[in-house]
Amino acid sequence: MNNQVKFYAHDLDADAIEESGHDSKTAASWYGVEYKPVRLERRLKGELEKIQLGQYEFQCIHTPGHTPGSISVLIEANNIKILFGQDIHGPFYKSFGSNLNDYQKSMQKLVDLNADILCEGHYGVIKPASEVVRFIRSHMNSNRP
Repeated sequence: MNNQVKFYAHDLDADAIEESGHDSKTAASWYGVEYKPVRLERRLKGELEKIQLGQYEFQCIHTPGHTPGSISVLIEANNIKILFGQDIHGPFYKSFGSNLNDYQKSMQKLVDLNADILCEGHYGVIKPASEVVRFIRSHMNSNRP
């Protein structure tokens, strides 16, 4: 692993990332691989933390639902809001600590950001802003409590 890469995660998911023995909280077994814990540079806390990297400010937004510590990241570049949202579509598992009520609130929070571009972990790049909203809302409608 590249020692220059810095990892950030919300405090509510950090133990499963930094320690072994949390196999049920990762998808490693789905792919037949052993999860190797990773040291975090920083544990994010609360609803919003900002990280400055070079000229960009990364807004790390707590968006629980898929896991208790799920985050989405928003950056603005050239007056374009770019949202990085992993697992907006789910999946939701008890072993992950998934919560559909939290998910609905989190997705509404993302809709309210009015992002121009969404980079979703499994579905790729979605744009323009109207399609971002449509995509998020379609998954909200499919994943009701």
